[in-house]
Amino acid sequence: MRVFIAVIMLLSLAYAKDDTHTGSSAPAHTMQHHQEMLEAQAPLALSKEMLNLMHEPMMEEPFLEDDNLDLNFLTNMIPHHQGAIDASEFLLKHSKNKQLRTIATQIIQTQKAEIDEFNVIIPELKEQKKLYSPKEVTLYNQQAKKDMETMHQEMSGLALTEHLNHDFLLSMIPHHEAAIKASKQILIYTQNEQIKAIAQKIIQVQEQEIEDFKALLPKIH
Repeated sequence: MRVFIAVIMLLSLAYAKDDTHTGSSAPAHTMQHHQEMLEAQAPLALSKEMLNLMHEPMMEEPFLEDDNLDLNFLTNMIPHHQGAIDASEFLLKHSKNKQLRTIATQIIQTQKAEIDEFNVIIPELKEQKKLYSPKEVTLYNQQAKKDMETMHQEMSGLALTEHLNHDFLLSMIPHHEAAIKASKQILIYTQNEQIKAIAQKIIQVQEQEIEDFKALLPKIH
């Protein structure tokens, strides 16, 4: 009888120990799973925030459709440049990749300098006599707006990953392509030598950067 009671007690203790273990592991497993989900989402959230920063300046500023095409070009290019600067500054806060940090720093320096240059020229352009026909104004403004909308659609449709460095390059490509399109378009119409020089520089610099981004993209994780 004593042996039977001892066996029952041992079995009860063993069951209680197993039940305690099972009860404590379930919440721990749930918490761990929740943490893993948060950690998985965090990198993607960074990429989305970076992309939003690239968009915001252009969304916040009204798109200029004046009859002064040179003024339109520079005025609309400023928020476009600012988006690249904001995204690059965000990358510098979150990335330790030396190549990407070098690229972001170069974008910031180049495009800040160009914005400063644009802001000097814009008051002069406002005093510029009318150079363009109503037909030229209509064609230019329609195409410029269409190209900007196309860029927003392409960037909104990007398949972002959990790798900020990769997504920075991926999104900067269509962003640069839009600046190149705008620059090539103004070259069709402009009679202003300063605007010609600015547009040609944007094309030269950003086409080279796109080549660099595409070459680097498969190597970045």
